[in-house]
Amino acid sequence: MRKTYLIIISAVLMLALAAAFLAGCNSNGESNGETTEGEAKTVTITDLAGRQVEITTPTEKVTAIGPGALRLVCYVGADDQVVGIEAMEKQWGTGRPYILANLDLLDLPVIGQGGPDTAPDPEALLSVEPDVIFAAYLLDASKADQLQAQTGIPVVVLSYGELGTFDDALMTSIALIGRITGNEKRADEVVEYIKGCQEDLDQRTADIAADEKPMVYAGAIGMKGTHGIESTQASFPPLLAVNARNVVDEAELKGWSIMIDKEQLLQ
Repeated sequence: MRKTYLIIISAVLMLALAAAFLAGCNSNGESNGETTEGEAKTVTITDLAGRQVEITTPTEKVTAIGPGALRLVCYVGADDQVVGIEAMEKQWGTGRPYILANLDLLDLPVIGQGGPDTAPDPEALLSVEPDVIFAAYLLDASKADQLQAQTGIPVVVLSYGELGTFDDALMTSIALIGRITGNEKRADEVVEYIKGCQEDLDQRTADIAADEKPMVYAGAIGMKGTHGIESTQASFPPLLAVNARNVVDEAELKGWSIMIDKEQLLQ
């Protein structure tokens, strides 16, 4: 009798486990119609060029082309997914702390020359077989569509926005990379940190009277290369962040890249 009871109890437990498994999964491996965390799924995202791009997420292999694209991928913690970098990234580390923090990136294959006003290299990109190509300051919507058609790889356009620092476009780009690479939590942390820095800087300086603020000039600002002290910028984001008085703004000069004479600086 005892043996019979044990057999019956064992059979009931096996049936219960089987029923629970079948209730939780269907033939596609989906759990009650919901995708479990980390499970691959196809999503349609809107990139910063306004394009609708279909991507299988989370990705395993990515590339980043154009000025600033790789920086954002590293911010989000997806550096371990990068399978190739541009030649410009290997030439020097000045101004690229994300490379210094991830020196193993320098051992990756070259996927193009990189830098401003350069064209992507479809063949080099295809050779490393990324799941997605992130691009910044290099492609407009039509060129992104063209590269995507040439490679058959989803191309996602990123942007730093007009300000380049505390801009909504930057925050959206970071969140987008996080969603695509499966690093949403890290992306949220980065966005919150940046917004916190912005609020902190503003609170420290917002109540300082204009006549108590020194006049400030920002020189040697790089724009498609390095320049000397004559290179400056109107509405310079770091100065805007601390409510500073930029002499360029007060002189009513306009533009992202302004070259002045040294004599004008003295004046």
